Amino acid sequence: MRRNTPLIVVLLAAGAGLACWSWFGSAGRRAASTDQVTRDRLAAWDRVSNARVVTLSETALAPIDSLPSEPRGGAPALAPAQDASLRTTMRQFVMTRWAGTPDAYAAWRESRGDHPKHEADLIRDWFLLDTCRAYLGRELIPGESMRSLFLECARVADTRENGRHRLTRIPAEASGWGLAHRVLTRADPAWPDGSSEPARALRHNPSRASMVSWWESAPHWREVLDRHGALLAASFCLYAGFGDEAKHPVTITWYWDPVQDRWLNAALGVGVWEGATPRIEF
Repeated sequence: MRRNTPLIVVLLAAGAGLACWSWFGSAGRRAASTDQVTRDRLAAWDRVSNARVVTLSETALAPIDSLPSEPRGGAPALAPAQDASLRTTMRQFVMTRWAGTPDAYAAWRESRGDHPKHEADLIRDWFLLDTCRAYLGRELIPGESMRSLFLECARVADTRENGRHRLTRIPAEASGWGLAHRVLTRADPAWPDGSSEPARALRHNPSRASMVSWWESAPHWREVLDRHGALLAASFCLYAGFGDEAKHPVTITWYWDPVQDRWLNAALGVGVWEGATPRIEF
């Protein structure tokens, strides 16, 4: 999702990602803090640190089938077909992107009618010129295939820096997951968050970053909202482990296209307390 959308508004720096440092590692500062915001952040940080995660697999994803979706903003319950489609789409997304290969993920996106974003959009919104230099050690070739470039960059991102940018583990317990849905309107376009543990952790952390979206779904969520005056959206939150053993809360957000009767991806965000921000290419 682009930087001017109402989702996650922290920008990623190019190359290895944005380095984030927090005083949470300092015992002295922890002891000296008394304000409620700080206490909430410390409690959230402790939950992330202590979250149990297991290696990603189809079996490990089973909890999402029975995970209740929390209505927000007075939204009605999801229709059974919408609910089943959401969970299936989420499972396919996670498995093709992180249990599979970038090629398998690209093929899955294309099978859904998605297409790589235009070169100009990636340059403007996602620092594509810097990404080529940092990941591939070369300049962008004008007119080159964005699909092929995604595959190159995703392969590099998934393996560099001890796997820091690749999600490898998911919650071992249902409490490590959250799901919420909400109906956005033009007057109230707030995206759903929910009251689950990982959702609270995302709200209370000092730094959130949108990950690098290479693919475009059609229609865009703004088009759906403009056309119908309302947009049904849903967000999964989870504690996730990465290749470098770090753990971060992750949110993956979807919106419903009532014409095609399917869920489309809106964004993927990561919350970070300490250390460097992962840079997921998706």
